[in-house]
Amino acid sequence: MDEEKSKLLRLAGKLLTSPQNLYDQMNDELKSAGFDLRISDKASYLSAAKELRAKTKQEERIEKKLLLDELSKDIGTLRERIAELKAKSASLSVYNDLVTERSIVGQIHLKDFLSSGVRVLDGAQVSDSNCPFCLTAYDLHKLRAEVEQRLQAIAHVTKKLEAGSNFVEGVLTAISETNAACDRFHRRYDKLADHKKLCEAIELLSAKLRMSHAVVRGRLAKYEPVVIPEDVLADLVTIDDLAQKHQAAVATQSDALKFTEYENRIIQLIERLRDLRVAFYHYDTNSKIVASFETQILSLGAIFDRFVQVQSTSLQTVLDQISNDIGRFYQMLHPSENVDKVRLRMVGEEGIEFEYYFHGKPTYPPLKYLSESHLNSLGVVLFLASAKLFNRKSRFLVLDDIVTSFDINHRRRLLRLVREAFRDWQVILLTHEAFWFDIIKKELVPDGWLVKEVICDAENRIQIEPSFALGDIAKLRSLFECQTCRRNVEAKNVTNKISCKCGKKEIEWK
Repeated sequence: MDEEKSKLLRLAGKLLTSPQNLYDQMNDELKSAGFDLRISDKASYLSAAKELRAKTKQEERIEKKLLLDELSKDIGTLRERIAELKAKSASLSVYNDLVTERSIVGQIHLKDFLSSGVRVLDGAQVSDSNCPFCLTAYDLHKLRAEVEQRLQAIAHVTKKLEAGSNFVEGVLTAISETNAACDRFHRRYDKLADHKKLCEAIELLSAKLRMSHAVVRGRLAKYEPVVIPEDVLADLVTIDDLAQKHQAAVATQSDALKFTEYENRIIQLIERLRDLRVAFYHYDTNSKIVASFETQILSLGAIFDRFVQVQSTSLQTVLDQISNDIGRFYQMLHPSENVDKVRLRMVGEEGIEFEYYFHGKPTYPPLKYLSESHLNSLGVVLFLASAKLFNRKSRFLVLDDIVTSFDINHRRRLLRLVREAFRDWQVILLTHEAFWFDIIKKELVPDGWLVKEVICDAENRIQIEPSFALGDIAKLRSLFECQTCRRNVEAKNVTNKISCKCGKKEIEWK
């Protein structure tokens, strides 16, 4: 838009902000040249141009002259754009040297994490002397200073990377402008057979430029090295050389068309009117695009603000639903421990934190008073409560070694919680602890749970086999399968040998 504004100021000496301003300027030009013609719209503009050409009695020759002059300008613009693109491509090494150094990119990715840490420290959400990141003992004032120092170093690196990224943005702009210059040739000069070869070559270059733009944009977004493909650079050189030859040929063809002084005045007037119209068209079109984007930006801003409100309300509704189960599950794991009313609450626009009552006083975050075992309990009950809400359809859970920090009483309570709250769910408990496995069998097998052991050997690889205690076999039926007839073998008495009806296989268990 700014480029076309400059053209209009250069052509008309003032800014033409409306079609009427354009037509008034054209009519002034016609009057100054001594022609009694009026332009009020596109149709009257075309009619005036046609009438001007008719006054020379050489309409075809003038039309060719105008087309050659336009081609000469477009070739000149294209060569300028190619020169700019080649020059800016040479500056990509500044950016590539930065992103090739992986430590720099790694620091950029750490920025958000460290900034979040600063908010935690500055918000007094950590009151003890443990690092909120790794939970080890650490001087928080020293930690805050160290994090700030790292953020300052990252800011320095970010500034360098932004400067390097500006070079890439410049290349992207040069690619777009070169491609726009190529588009000027599309089916515009079909009547000039001598220049068909140039137009076809430019068409192929345009396709490669569009592809290159997408590739460069994608690599910039990922902080990856950026290069213009060798074949594209080679095509730019070839097209520039070809354009230079055709530009010379155009000048020769244009000079061969001899016109009188009066005819030249008419040609110049037609070209001036055309330049005014083209410059205003691009300025007006781009102005409307800018206005459209500005409207969209304002609209999207309003939509985003409304969305945040809806999101917060909806999220809190979900959190409240989950919180009911969280509080109930936590009480089942930790009854009478002076921690109750456990729930989830919103922190800021999108943050979520646990809140609970400790000795009747509302408290957060959990790190203030809760032990590692209690914190793990919160994680477990949050997962179980979320599953209750979001996994209603499949009703399926896998719990893999989730009790490493639980003592025996809390382990038993967890089993009873799963058994009672998820009675109609399919639940798989996995563990490598023999002691915990024995507790599971004692608590859950009498309630109908199936117990299996996973074993592995070199011959059969991973297998799943039945597992039970001696006293359980009288309660279970059809746990064994005969390896000969593949029928299930019923356990009818408490012995360590069971025979199949086929009489061919005796199963022994330990």
